[in-house]
Amino acid sequence: MGKDYYQILGVQHNATDDEIKKAYRKMALKYHPDKNKDKNAEEIFKDVAEAYEVLSDKEKRGIYDRYGEQGLKGHFADASSNDSHGTYSMPHGFKAYTFHGDPFQTFSQVFGTGTPFAELFGSTGGTSRNGHFSMFDNFDGGFNANHDESPFMSFTNGLDRDHQAGLKQDPPLLKELYLSLEELYSGCTKRMKINRKVVNSMGQETRQEKVLEINVKRGWKEGTKITFPNEGDSFPNRKPADIIFVIKEKPHQTWKRDNNDLQYTVKVNLKEALLGTKVFAPIIAGGVKEITINEVIRPGYTYTIRGEGMPLPKNPNYRGDLVLKFDIDFPKHLSDHSKQLLRNALP
Repeated sequence: MGKDYYQILGVQHNATDDEIKKAYRKMALKYHPDKNKDKNAEEIFKDVAEAYEVLSDKEKRGIYDRYGEQGLKGHFADASSNDSHGTYSMPHGFKAYTFHGDPFQTFSQVFGTGTPFAELFGSTGGTSRNGHFSMFDNFDGGFNANHDESPFMSFTNGLDRDHQAGLKQDPPLLKELYLSLEELYSGCTKRMKINRKVVNSMGQETRQEKVLEINVKRGWKEGTKITFPNEGDSFPNRKPADIIFVIKEKPHQTWKRDNNDLQYTVKVNLKEALLGTKVFAPIIAGGVKEITINEVIRPGYTYTIRGEGMPLPKNPNYRGDLVLKFDIDFPKHLSDHSKQLLRNALP
């Protein structure tokens, strides 16, 4: 006995094309392996894709209804025959069906390659497990701008706010936004292009492109979240997901951030550590500061330059500090003569 494709999708034998497509959407989302961690989810996900491929194709569905799965795949026995041995006849021009084996391909064909579910299913590099690009695209780089107005409005698929308030909302879509220390110091604007799907009550799909503008404020820290309500894919009787951008700091070659302070490591040799030295410290606002160190630089010693760190997020007119840390390069070898000189010089 072969597979019952109607039972797999949970539809009646007289189901319409729209009903079959809606059933596939529901089952595919429920059993997608990146969302459903049950050990049987992947096999069910594959069966759901195969069932949809057959029942959504008029010719394949007709063959399946008459001959079943085995007949569809080339072993024809007419279910209406009274011959106990079955009557075998290949319909003229029909090629035996074989499932291509990639349920993710079917998923992408139905939901579209730009679906935000790629992000929902845990991608961190901009693609889903089936290799398709996510809905997010960096429209252009950061540039200095300060706009207090928000230039975007949420797509609502024709639903007013009162109606949306009673709907179940899809989980938020998280996207990391990497920024340099300079961008976080000065503030900038980032423009991110999204491509989302809108499905109306008749099951008709359209794609909508939109640019979301993110005004990065001076002093923002890693972990800061910027939320765009209801900007995810839109389906009937469901509230679109929020899109949330999470600030991440790019590693920097010069400074390391510690809350509102910046740290800069200075390399000195043992002679400089004992006798003092001049340090030229780069400043994030631009230029360098010359600092004279007359003290003995011990392991763990720090020197603080006030007000040369990052702006305070809640009061960017004030800034943290620049903290100089020292890495002492001890000699790997000393001659006997050098050792004796040190014994005589040191207490």
